[in-house]
Amino acid sequence: MLNQRPRNPGLDLLHEASQEDSEVILEILSEGFPVDVLGTLDSTLVLEAKRKDILKQVDPRFINHRKHYDRLFKGTSEYPGGGGVSFDSITVDARDVNLKVKGSWEWVHAEGKPKQDYIQTFNLSHLKSVVKGKKKNWREKALALLNGHMRVHCDCPAFRYFYAYTATKGGFALHPEMRPANIRNPGRSGAVCKHLELAMRFLPAFWSQVASGLKKKYAKP
Repeated sequence: MLNQRPRNPGLDLLHEASQEDSEVILEILSEGFPVDVLGTLDSTLVLEAKRKDILKQVDPRFINHRKHYDRLFKGTSEYPGGGGVSFDSITVDARDVNLKVKGSWEWVHAEGKPKQDYIQTFNLSHLKSVVKGKKKNWREKALALLNGHMRVHCDCPAFRYFYAYTATKGGFALHPEMRPANIRNPGRSGAVCKHLELAMRFLPAFWSQVASGLKKKYAKP
């Protein structure tokens, strides 16, 4: 079971407002208008990017990302391997696939401090074209989705407060954030937290879960 962080009404309200903003933005984009008509972003927003392109947005220097990623990946004597990357859930609807994984847990230095689980969500796009495409079997179709266009989200504080805006500008934030992190990330560095990076590097390993979901929905009886 996931550890629950203390509720903060102010932060909850901010998060809810961001989701409302995202609905407006997505509605405008669906009509073909640039995002800057709202005065929130200075360029047209692309709605998705491929896995390899998102991984290129990692800035290893910002807030010691590489150092923390290595610790998360290697873990400690108490949590060897950082806990690994485990499957959480999958939903396949008429338009896309939503895959949730647990991208390890927070590496901590202080002994006795409880581990903190975070969930990474991947919205896999172009579902119908992949299902009806040239890929021969469900494994190939699943890998095409896992390596293809997607939008991502992590419920960790780092993603929300450092990277949500840059991920939005990069076109791959599942829940777009229109408020720049002018204090925490004024240089707009990076767009992926350590948990998302770890999960994305191992994402193709979840092809069987995705293939199973596709087969269950689309295979003829």
